Amino acid sequence: AKECPDNKTIYQLFEDQVENVPDHIALVFKDKALTFRYFDEVANRMANYLRGEKRIREGDRGAVLMNRSIELIISLMGIMKSGGAYVPLDAAVPEERLRVVFNDASIGIAVSMLQYREKLTWLQTQCKILHSILCMDDSNAAAAIDNYPAAKPGIGHAGMPAYVMYTSGSSGIPKGVLVEHRTIVNTLGWRKDFYGYNPDSVSLQNPPYFFDSSVTDIFTPLLGGARLVLIEENERLDLAALKRIISNYKVTHFIAVPVFYNVLLEEIGDELTSLKMVCAAGEYFPDELVKKHFKRLPWVRITNEYGP
Repeated sequence: AKECPDNKTIYQLFEDQVENVPDHIALVFKDKALTFRYFDEVANRMANYLRGEKRIREGDRGAVLMNRSIELIISLMGIMKSGGAYVPLDAAVPEERLRVVFNDASIGIAVSMLQYREKLTWLQTQCKILHSILCMDDSNAAAAIDNYPAAKPGIGHAGMPAYVMYTSGSSGIPKGVLVEHRTIVNTLGWRKDFYGYNPDSVSLQNPPYFFDSSVTDIFTPLLGGARLVLIEENERLDLAALKRIISNYKVTHFIAVPVFYNVLLEEIGDELTSLKMVCAAGEYFPDELVKKHFKRLPWVRITNEYGP
């Protein structure tokens, strides 16, 4: 597979697809759909707002604590386009753990939703560098962002940090790993080619956005001009919901842990006719499951990404 240019950022490679397929649907969630052009314009407005209103500069950290939504994906892209690095965090974790992460990462702004504002307001009293809270479902904030231009901020280079991913660490103390754009874009480019993402592909977004696997799961399809289908948290393991979504949107690609993929094959294997590629990850992938897969879905490629 050809390498992805490591002198570009994630969002610059996304902008290449905006040029290629501007009117193609990029994001779908429930009854809402955004084209590549519109998604790019909204993310640009957010980036310009963050730079103009919130004084975000290159390398600044922006925490993201949100529910699954189109606004979540816009926020990840908008923070990166502003020159910042997004820090995805599970809003359900205890305040004290969040306090440790916010201080460790020197987070200046939190992008979230109104239901988490009280928690974040408390964090502001504990984290002196946290100067702003932006709730993406606040109509006043949405109006303020909409007043900013949709033009590209026109900044950025591949050496900038793209995101900071936190894990528990062996000691139980949160440990952050900063990843620069040039570090991840080659992986994304390789995956795009190897998994065959193109504008006809439809990818089901499954891993939580604060898991490291979410980075490739979200951005690989978008860099291939593919459609990204978002689902509710309670639909991730709901067989009836997945059966409906995969069938309705004609999903071609998704990632799953082997144990759950085994259940999918057993229960709704006959409904998976649109699939072209399945990525198994997160745990050991038994030979029996490989045999079962090719017996039920012989035309579908499957890869095993398990391993450190």
